[in-house]
Order: sequence, then structure tokens, then C-alpha cells
Amino acid sequence: MSQPLTHQHPEPQPPKYTLRYNVIPSETGDWQITPEQNGNGDVVVLKLKNGEQAVLIYSLSPDSRDQWKLAEDGTMFTKAEDNFNYNLNSAIAADNNAVTVTITAVNTEHTLTKEDLHTLVTTQAAKSCTLVSRGQATVGFRLVAKLANDNDCPVATAVRYFSQDPVVIIEDPGPG
Repeated sequence: MSQPLTHQHPEPQPPKYTLRYNVIPSETGDWQITPEQNGNGDVVVLKLKNGEQAVLIYSLSPDSRDQWKLAEDGTMFTKAEDNFNYNLNSAIAADNNAVTVTITAVNTEHTLTKEDLHTLVTTQAAKSCTLVSRGQATVGFRLVAKLANDNDCPVATAVRYFSQDPVVIIEDPGPG
């Protein structure tokens, strides 16, 4: 008789990755999202084992802080494939000049088939799914900002600005 598949949530560890970005919002086009380290700010590939964390910190450029503030919780998650296998959290700084996105891997070995994922998203019926080996999962989100002088606007005239979609790909690094 085979043993049932069980999964224990490992204790969070110090972040495996801490990535920092400078952000300059725009009212009319793509935002400037520049990594502080060398690299591409558009797509980030994270190799995370169960329990490992990545922390992404997006800070408004000092030159833009008089004009802009991050709004609400600072992010809008637009795509979260396989989101039962990792935890997503975003927290905005008290001064609204930075947002921290934390990703914690829960189960990097298994995932849903694309067909099962589609069914779960598009129907209300209960369903059992057989998990398959996972390659990677994609997390997409937009940063959310407002003009600094927008604090006193009535709700009917409030405007929010959304960045282009930074993409994070989570991969299982494999054994080792």
C-alpha cells in the first residue's frame, strides 16, 4: 500500500534572493524599472526550493518622490500560475515610496496540468486533480502609483497609474 502524498510547510528561511529596483512612474507610457544590480528588470528567474524566499524591493527614484507615491498595497497581481505552491505578499512602506514583494516557495516539485488549471479557473465545480512534475511558474504583477497631490481627491476623481508587468518566473532548482 502506497503512502499518501503529504506536504509539510517548511519554516521560512532568510531570503535566498533580495533584489532592489529603482522606479520612475509615468502618466503616459512605460515606467522605468531599473535593477540596482546588473540585469534585466523585465523578467526575473528565481530558483527556489521549498521554504526559500525571494524579496523584491521596488523603490521610487529619489527624483520622483515629490511627484509620485505608491498607492493601495503597491501591487496588483495579474498572473499567479500555480499560486497554491507559493505565497505572495506585498507590503508598502509607511512613506509610500517603496513596496516589498515577498515570494515564498511552498512546493516546487509538483503542479497542476494546464487543462486542470483552466478548469479550476473557469468553473465552480469541485474537482480532484493529479499533480505532475513542475518546470516553472510565472508571477505577473503591476506596480500601482498615484500622483503625490492626489491624497485629497474625492473618490470619484481619484486616478491610479499601473506599471507595465514585471514578470517573475519561479523554477525548482532540482536536487542538491
